[in-house]
Amino acid sequence: MPGTLDVFYFPGSTYTYLSALRGAALAEQSGLILRWRPFNVRAIMVEMDNIPFAKKPAKAAYMWRAIERRAKRYGLPWAGQPPYPVDPELKALRMATVATLEGYGLNSP
Repeated sequence: MPGTLDVFYFPGSTYTYLSALRGAALAEQSGLILRWRPFNVRAIMVEMDNIPFAKKPAKAAYMWRAIERRAKRYGLPWAGQPPYPVDPELKALRMATVATLEGYGLNSP
């Protein structure tokens, strides 16, 4: 029986894109089942007063460039910087949470 790996993610995270597009293939290569588990990292960051990019344009520019480089390294498409913050109303997170509760969110090898 294959092992299961929990993947905690936030749809509005700048790095979720890279992980989500690579996760299924890596799990298949490893014989793992991924259990995608959405969570609200934005709420945690706000509670910690850790708003990393909104008021730090130089840091934000570096982050977007780093994501662009990683996407290129992994052969993933990159259309450029999306609006930030991504999904400010948390609609994608809410949909992902409902989908998970309904039994979606597993990748079988």
